Amino acid sequence: GTEYDPYLIYNENQLAQLGNFLNQEGVYFRLQKDLDMTDWIAENNPGQGWMPVGVSSSPFKGIFDGNNHKISGIFINRSSTDYVGFFGYINSATITNLTVEYSSIKGDEKVGGLAGYAGSSTITGCNVVVTANDAITGNSHTGGLVGTCYSTNISGSAFVGNIVGAANVGGI
Repeated sequence: GTEYDPYLIYNENQLAQLGNFLNQEGVYFRLQKDLDMTDWIAENNPGQGWMPVGVSSSPFKGIFDGNNHKISGIFINRSSTDYVGFFGYINSATITNLTVEYSSIKGDEKVGGLAGYAGSSTITGCNVVVTANDAITGNSHTGGLVGTCYSTNISGSAFVGNIVGAANVGGI
């Protein structure tokens, strides 16, 4: 996927393939429609839910354009795991124009709705919504948008929902 010919994401299986492009800079993706992940998660990982994209040893370094679309029907139940979010760990990445709706997120440390960790990245026009009776839950470094953030520019983004954490908790 290049800037002028990005990988186009039309379905849940294509979205799950983001994990095949870790630690690769300059790879472009564009979401082409709203996706409801409820059935996909029920079939593929009903106990733990969505597998966060990227870990500290292999971060997501690409460019993801949500194209003003929404990903819904996601939950994450990984209470003993660090770097939990739609993206677990991003570094030198760009995430734009994406809304992610959750029923709940549970992680240990560095837990956020969009990314558990964001370093040297750009986040623009991204929104996270957690349903009214649920929350983003972590032990420390827990945020509505990003759990831990270093040298990252965030603009035009928002979080709506509840957050539960023991230390270092914030909305954005």
